[in-house]
Amino acid sequence: MSSIPVTGDTLATIDIARVHRDNSDVILSVDFSDDGEWLLTASADESIHVYSTATGLMNRVVFSKKYGCGVARFTHDNNSVLYASRNEHDDTVRYLSLHDNRYLRYFKGHRDRVTSLSVSPVNDEFVTGSHDHTARFWDLRTSACVGYVQTDAPAVVAHDSKGVVVAVGGANGCISLFDARKLGVPFASRSVSPKCGRWRDISFGPTGNDMICVLEDSYSYVYDTVVWEKRAEVGAGMNGRVECAALVPGAPVALYGWSNGVVTMHDYDRDMPIKQLEGHSDAVSAIRWCPTKMMFASGSRQLSMWIPVEDD
Repeated sequence: MSSIPVTGDTLATIDIARVHRDNSDVILSVDFSDDGEWLLTASADESIHVYSTATGLMNRVVFSKKYGCGVARFTHDNNSVLYASRNEHDDTVRYLSLHDNRYLRYFKGHRDRVTSLSVSPVNDEFVTGSHDHTARFWDLRTSACVGYVQTDAPAVVAHDSKGVVVAVGGANGCISLFDARKLGVPFASRSVSPKCGRWRDISFGPTGNDMICVLEDSYSYVYDTVVWEKRAEVGAGMNGRVECAALVPGAPVALYGWSNGVVTMHDYDRDMPIKQLEGHSDAVSAIRWCPTKMMFASGSRQLSMWIPVEDD
């Protein structure tokens, strides 16, 4: 974790530190390596970029012209990634070595586009959610799917911070919770809100006690996962609609990326805004907080890196 304490005062000093305009189309996902040293982006322009968080500079770029690329995530090895294909003919998830630009394995089984991918924080297992209304469970060591669940809508997936719980979002704002060690029947089901449409994304906070949900109807919710109590609700407003969101480690703070290009920070304990950040000229399509540093990244048609900045 970062040695800088996460406080409202510290978060209020965060500002844009680096902007990259390496993409000709929207960035679909951003991710950090486990050690926080590397930042990964995947774009609709069929490119995957890796950046150093120490220098803020691009380290490498890989193209996937034949298959396209959608959501992408680091494995526990900084030199390998998982990414979903993004074309009309291929719904495979690919395991790619960045070291020599070689595919290590292919994961086939989905019959429509994969738009959600979560890697277990404790082992080589991962979960995918697809527009084919299934969530599938995988292990990096074998190409065969080790299990799947049917949903009533395009599925979104997430692991908790200990790798014990897998959440699968389906239709009507319902989330099914599975024991990652005993896949099969969910041990619990939760309902988010009767206003819910289809999911955009779900993710747990660093402690696993909070979850943030983003819906296609532009609403976002933060829930206490222990007692399943709603802690925050954000809907469409002067900044347009919520496109993406993330939770900040060490503080009851949510980051929201908006359709007008603004990023906002919101203290959901006190239900009050902390700061509004401007730096994108179009909709913020992806956002992620670094697991080890006081920084986050957001993507649109550009990549923005944000850190605390002292006043001159």
